[in-house]
Amino acid sequence: MRVLIVEDDRELSKVIEQTLLSSDETCEISTAYDGDDGYAKAMNYDYDVIILDLMLPGMSGQTILHSLRKSKATPVIILTAIDEGGEKVKLLNDGADDYLTKPFSREELIARINAVLRRYNKSFTTLGYKLGGLEVDYTNKSVMYDGQLLPIAGKKYEIFEMLVRNEGSIVTKTQIFNRVWGFYSDTILSVIEVHISYLRRELRKIGMDKHLSTITNAGYIWRAEAE
Repeated sequence: MRVLIVEDDRELSKVIEQTLLSSDETCEISTAYDGDDGYAKAMNYDYDVIILDLMLPGMSGQTILHSLRKSKATPVIILTAIDEGGEKVKLLNDGADDYLTKPFSREELIARINAVLRRYNKSFTTLGYKLGGLEVDYTNKSVMYDGQLLPIAGKKYEIFEMLVRNEGSIVTKTQIFNRVWGFYSDTILSVIEVHISYLRRELRKIGMDKHLSTITNAGYIWRAEAE
């Protein structure tokens, strides 16, 4: 797992680093102590999760989040000293995946990270998904059924991969949109329905459309057991 910690409090940054390493000694950790360095690292390297403070020298954490969401969907956990419901809702709407209010416990930090990682990837060592004759190859970004390549590519593939990675959990339209199109895209949210309709049509051809369900006013869910 690769983690970027953007926190100007060096002591707190070190505590976070030690906490992560105590949980996973193979964890690769990068640190930044100001917003400009944090933004540069977040944009130039791929991380599994970014832990981002809001109040930073240089670029603020909020500015980094806004800029990052224009082109990357890396999971972001915000560190904030503001314990107000309205502010937390705003952070989530701005593209944050979760937040931690200072001070926080080491146990809560690990739990939040694990929750975010589960939401995006069941396991970072997993290279694909299989269900019966269906195979999703995360590395080559392709979908096969009984050895035959299915015409599921581009954003349709990205949506499908997100659904199967989160098997058994509801994925909201907002989560799909922010990850696939980006928070600041001019595309309208209803485009997701078009792509889901296409996915269903392709899955129906192989008898697997019943695994994909729409949850009214919530989103979509992929289940191992067909409805």
